[in-house]
Amino acid sequence: MTYLGIVNLQSSTLTSVGTMLNNGQSTLSTYPHCIFFPAAFISILLICFNIFGNGLRDAFNPSLRGADE
Repeated sequence: MTYLGIVNLQSSTLTSVGTMLNNGQSTLSTYPHCIFFPAAFISILLICFNIFGNGLRDAFNPSLRGADE
């Protein structure tokens, strides 16, 4: 997105999960709860993408329905 000029990652006002994790990394030893919620969000997001991908695979290729290999 940065290559296309849609998102400017050099902006200091940009807030994303990655910047929250980066900011929380310096305070991890003192305040470990600062990194918990962004990390949990990324984990849940990846699990949802995986489940969505499995559903698409099952929908477009019914002969492999339920096969995870």
